[in-house]
Amino acid sequence: MKRLIVIISLLIVISESFGQGCLPEGKTFSAQAQIDNFSAIYPGCTEIQGNVLIGGSGNNLTNLNGLSVLTSIGGNLQISYLNGIPDLSGLQNLESIGGYLIIQTNASLQSLNGLDNLTFIGRMLSVSGNDLLSNLNALGNLTTIGEYLDIYSNQNLIDLSGLDNIDYLPGSLGVYYNENLQSLHGLEGLAETGGRVYIADCPQLMSLSGLDNLQKIGNYLELYNNESLHD
Repeated sequence: MKRLIVIISLLIVISESFGQGCLPEGKTFSAQAQIDNFSAIYPGCTEIQGNVLIGGSGNNLTNLNGLSVLTSIGGNLQISYLNGIPDLSGLQNLESIGGYLIIQTNASLQSLNGLDNLTFIGRMLSVSGNDLLSNLNALGNLTTIGEYLDIYSNQNLIDLSGLDNIDYLPGSLGVYYNENLQSLHGLEGLAETGGRVYIADCPQLMSLSGLDNLQKIGNYLELYNNESLHD
């Protein structure tokens, strides 16, 4: 039943995005003027059909406020190499992403505030290489991830609070190379995965508390190089 719900939700999101959307070729935002002038250049564009890149190497972004009109992205959303933005304010009306959400290598990112209304990710959620990121709390309304969940190399992350409403992952769960992760708190809602659960190289992780309600793993549980881990 959970698999059916995920598939139906994905089809609805894709149908709605492509029925009412704009920019099927996608859009890259690497200059602040592109964000500031977005609504003027693309009036009425609230649902981008294609892939979206925010940031990228050499970007000069200082805020995302001009993207506050966006409610959905039909393809992937990648946010990377932000060096002067502490959170994702400006994306507060974004509710669904049809493909991947990749948040990676953002030197200044301290929280995901701005993604507070995101409820649906059609494929993978990957959060990696954000050294100042302290929490995932802004993802508290997220209920669906269509494939995988990967959280890795976020050196300031203490726990996984914010993922509380994810109860099923069709793919795998990976939590690794988070040097200061102390707890898996935030995964209490997870009851089933379709793939493996991989938890590795988190030297401060004391226990697997947080996975207490996990009843079924599609492949296997792999624990590796978590020096402080005990039952």
